[in-house]
Amino acid sequence: MWIKELSLSDFRSYPLENFSFERGVNFFYGENGAGKTNVLEAISFLSMGKSFVTSDEKNCIAEGKLFARIEAIYEKEDSERKIEVLLSKDGKKIRLGNQDLKKLSEMSGNVLLVSFSPRDVRFFQDSPQERRKMMDVALTMLEKTYLPLISSYRELLKQRNALLKGEENEMLLEVLENQMIPLEKKITFMRYQLICNLEEEIKKMFQQFETKFNSLKLMYRGLITDEKQLEYFEDNIKDQYRRTRTSDRLHGSTMIGIHKDDMQLYLDEKNIAQIGSRGQNRLSALLLKLALSSLIRNKKKEEPILLLDDVLSELDEWHIAKLNEILKDKEQVFITGTMVPPSMEKDCTMYQVEQHKAIRR
Repeated sequence: MWIKELSLSDFRSYPLENFSFERGVNFFYGENGAGKTNVLEAISFLSMGKSFVTSDEKNCIAEGKLFARIEAIYEKEDSERKIEVLLSKDGKKIRLGNQDLKKLSEMSGNVLLVSFSPRDVRFFQDSPQERRKMMDVALTMLEKTYLPLISSYRELLKQRNALLKGEENEMLLEVLENQMIPLEKKITFMRYQLICNLEEEIKKMFQQFETKFNSLKLMYRGLITDEKQLEYFEDNIKDQYRRTRTSDRLHGSTMIGIHKDDMQLYLDEKNIAQIGSRGQNRLSALLLKLALSSLIRNKKKEEPILLLDDVLSELDEWHIAKLNEILKDKEQVFITGTMVPPSMEKDCTMYQVEQHKAIRR
């Protein structure tokens, strides 16, 4: 799939702008603050209905305006489709074709997208919440059943936490736990399989970048360490819930469960988050995103769109050339940078961004 046209109205720094894109690499270059990231941010709304830059989406509306509008025409499965996102101070409305969507979950799997932003430099060093978010986004694209499962679990977890803060009710706690455990088993299996599959893909990426290592391990840190443990999953988790109820009440929160999951990357048996340099962490995070892109393509038989914001700023020419070799095989990529590297000029469509205007070169 690929985006053919994008129109922005009062979105961030763009009062009115129309873009025509090409397959392959679309490169937005210009000074910092010129408005390059704003274009990628608008595109990110097309996938999950959310910004990949901020959680406060009211900031996406131009100052002094009541609304911001994003419209796009894209091609998927040999047919042309249209999507529209309207942002206001009261929320947002999304239209897919001629249908107004009632829930964001209805967008799931429609526009497949993988993004990299400057904050991903600390992906393996940040809190586990960021890595769980990545697992959730990935599995929402890969598995149709995942979003209903994780949504149901979160609602039950919310109820259990509320019960822990009130009067003791062992019977109701057990009822909630018996509903949570089957969901946790399914989600655990999906996350475990995701990490195993990503490990294979990220190994290929490191090899393409000719990064030397003796061993690489992407570890799932959750309720199981081996797929065989799923056989006894229900009994084990029931027992853990019973044993931790006292401490859970003291904290007013559930201290075990899939909401504590994590992933870690080990190179030569060393945790990259602990011993890796900033450059190594940046490259590892980038290669993980590229690995996810390949995994989605292999599983869904559809190439996701890649958003790479300021991805080249700390890469040398050798690594940029290696990245370019990978990107040339992607259906559509959007990149931002202060300048277009010489090794990429002949392989991309260039847009110069100045004073919040994008001019195709």
